[in-house]
Amino acid sequence: MTSKILLLAIAFIISGIIFIAAGIYFISSRFLTKLNEASPLKAPETFKKNTFRAKGFGYTSLGLGALTVVWGIITFIAPQAAAIMGLVYLFILMIAVGILIFMFR
Repeated sequence: MTSKILLLAIAFIISGIIFIAAGIYFISSRFLTKLNEASPLKAPETFKKNTFRAKGFGYTSLGLGALTVVWGIITFIAPQAAAIMGLVYLFILMIAVGILIFMFR
């Protein structure tokens, strides 16, 4: 295993953990409270929309974080599959971001 593949695997595992931490924060009630306090409109429908968006981003971040950690582990275990897994990861990431953009516009 080359040092580049090892560095790539470690970077993806750390990135996945950061994605998971962000997802947990977006789902937390503390973030929802801060988001609703910062909202210029104090209507109940605005709070409901903010909650829907925050939970959507939180669960997406959790899913991408888990995928990123798994991808890092697979890269560490099977470095010959790094190129194919990178391509698959890129497509999944593009699909997830596209869905978020479509859902929350």
